[in-house]
Amino acid sequence: MALSEERRQEIIEEERLRRSIRNPGVAAVLSFCFNGLGQIYNGEIKKGMSIMSFSVIFMTCIIITAIYLMYIFWAGPQDILRLGIWLILFALSIIAVAAVGIYSIYDAYRGAKKVRN
Repeated sequence: MALSEERRQEIIEEERLRRSIRNPGVAAVLSFCFNGLGQIYNGEIKKGMSIMSFSVIFMTCIIITAIYLMYIFWAGPQDILRLGIWLILFALSIIAVAAVGIYSIYDAYRGAKKVRN
């Protein structure tokens, strides 16, 4: 079943209108609130869910390393090497969360801008 030219133009215009609704600022703020929300707002569901998954994994790493470091400090640091390794893992987890967050905000803004044009 072929679409008439008039109906085809209506569909194209509706799609343009739907895409123009995407605001890059809103996408960036959503990604700032929680990584991946801006991508979902832009219609990139798989990418948004992937970014959310990485954020949750890295945030869980921060929590686990922080709990273990508190345990080490509470019990008294007997093994300086183990303490150093856990401090490095804690720092790397924080850097990973920050990197995913910055990427998420930038990508959401860029994606909304691309969809809008």
